[in-house]
Amino acid sequence: MKTWVSFYIFACIVLSTVQVFSSEIDFLGWQSVTIGLKTPGENKDVKVIASQNRQFEFDKFLIKIDGTEYKLNEDQLKLLNGYPLSSISLTYEVGNEKVGGDTIGIRLTKRFYQKDTLINNIVRISINKRGLSITESKRN
Repeated sequence: MKTWVSFYIFACIVLSTVQVFSSEIDFLGWQSVTIGLKTPGENKDVKVIASQNRQFEFDKFLIKIDGTEYKLNEDQLKLLNGYPLSSISLTYEVGNEKVGGDTIGIRLTKRFYQKDTLINNIVRISINKRGLSITESKRN
């Protein structure tokens, strides 16, 4: 009886170890995304359409707000390269008219390790009555 119990425990350990080594997860990168929403308050229609290749280089980034289109040019697209589409988040901020009024924000985040330090890079695209602006911040 002891032999069977020992064999059973040994078999469970071996089988669970094999399963751990063979079940690695590989995340798939998105190649395109379309996000649609209505803002609170003014109830504006917002649509973000973006696409990138397998090297995370952007082909297209278009923002539509109530029929007005903001298409990022080639230099602006280069600022977004390396940021995954899956990291896009949208914000809405009620703002003072002196600083451009209400602002639609689009944020992309890229996280990676540099040696033993976690680096968080963020690109923010802001659109208000003054137009479109892009800022990048790097944090560790």
